[in-house]
Amino acid sequence: MTKNNYEFNSLSDDWSDQSSYIWSERSGRKYLLDVSKEIERFYNLYIRTRYIANHLDFIFANMRWKHLSSYVQSLNGEQGESSVNISTFHCNPLNIAFTSIFGFIENIFEISIKSECTFPTLTYFKLHQLINKMVLNQQEGMYSMDSGDCVLAVCHFKNLVATINEVMTLLTALKSDAQLPKGKASEDFLKDFNIALFDLRELSWQAVSFCDSLAES
Repeated sequence: MTKNNYEFNSLSDDWSDQSSYIWSERSGRKYLLDVSKEIERFYNLYIRTRYIANHLDFIFANMRWKHLSSYVQSLNGEQGESSVNISTFHCNPLNIAFTSIFGFIENIFEISIKSECTFPTLTYFKLHQLINKMVLNQQEGMYSMDSGDCVLAVCHFKNLVATINEVMTLLTALKSDAQLPKGKASEDFLKDFNIALFDLRELSWQAVSFCDSLAES
């Protein structure tokens, strides 16, 4: 086997220019930790208020967000070592809301597995496949929004809406064919799942509207 001697030293100076970083790793880790705390705060509010009318508006008000275009400029004080105040898509209220609700969906699926709420294997696989597709579309939408490509972001969020509608159609077909699990655990799961799907769809259309307004400005 021939040993390859790669010339890493031949890379551009920008690769090793640590001074070009806007913040330190320590500051970055604190920033991500603060974002995680915001996600947890949203999640806890969602758990408590999901059955209340206009619960998303209530949560946004309690999170001190006026609207989706607002960004969390400072989370729980200083950023750490860095004196700059940076906003990335991680702390975008939209991303925090999406991440929390997808976490909620994952949690109710885990609870359903431990209860008598058992779907047919193929149905369960199909639902998880569609949920993974939803998460991917949401992430790609946020990445596109963060990079300033509003048109591509709109495409991803509309794909997310289409996948949500596909899940809803699947659940309706299963219900009409009496293929859904019976019992209170099943009823609770389906109730929570539908609430989450409607909330994800509302957030998706809000994201589309937000991106359209940015593209026109």
